[in-house]
Amino acid sequence: MSFFTVKLIAMIAMLIDHLGLFWDLSMKLSVQKVFWLRAIGRIALPLFAFNIVNGWQHSSSRENYRNRIINFMAISQIPYNLAFYAGNYYTYLAKSDFFKINIEIDHKFLILSIVFLLFNSVNKKTTIGLIAATIFTFIDIRSQNNFYFTYHNYLNVFYTLGAAIYIIDDLDYFKFLRNGESITGFNDIIRAINIFVTAFLFCYYSDYSFRGLLLIIVLYLLKDHKNLMLGTIAIWLFIMYYDPKPYFLLISLISVLILYLYNGKKGNAGKSFRMICYYFYPVHLFIIGLLVLFKLF
Repeated sequence: MSFFTVKLIAMIAMLIDHLGLFWDLSMKLSVQKVFWLRAIGRIALPLFAFNIVNGWQHSSSRENYRNRIINFMAISQIPYNLAFYAGNYYTYLAKSDFFKINIEIDHKFLILSIVFLLFNSVNKKTTIGLIAATIFTFIDIRSQNNFYFTYHNYLNVFYTLGAAIYIIDDLDYFKFLRNGESITGFNDIIRAINIFVTAFLFCYYSDYSFRGLLLIIVLYLLKDHKNLMLGTIAIWLFIMYYDPKPYFLLISLISVLILYLYNGKKGNAGKSFRMICYYFYPVHLFIIGLLVLFKLF
């Protein structure tokens, strides 16, 4: 099974999961049917976590790879909130509401964002995409009747992926630190502190949160040991989804089988397909968001 096939399965599982969530929030399907759709969706995150590790490891330009992830953090946030912030399903917008927008700021996360951007400027380039993505961690934009266009307590999964990339980059730096020297330089200390700042800022309210972040980081540390990676995913899934009726767990373990069959080949995953994979996330969320916005369900 090629990298192309793994990515395609991950995208399909994610779409099924999001359709299940949409039909759940709009109450258009029975609880049982929604359950099975959401269960199939549990396959997606382990595959995306593996793809992130594999993509970072084999990227010809890690800086460009990191910037793409960051850009899609920002691009996806408003579509994600439009589509899945539960209160939006019960709030109707009149045309006049679009001109009565309230902006609220969480000052704790504002300060943390400033610290992150200052620390980031020491060792990495600060891009417009990064600034935009960071703004969404502390700002809420809503109508007067509480229809949320963006809500900082509800961040999309690219925030989890982006935090993982930033932390992995710093871990790589420490792994190859000059001749085993101790962490004493100013840049070294900044990088060490920034690992915790990044995790808290991007993952405290993100989809899969610290649990998803931890999975990606552990997979990266085990990247040269495929069986250990698969075992880690299986343990993570067990912790996440085991309950008295562990159907979520049983179906999610299909992701381990898929990755076991992965042959290390690229397949048809060219540049065009890669960009489709990136845009697929915000585009399908935006379509769902429009259905919610105009109550077309």
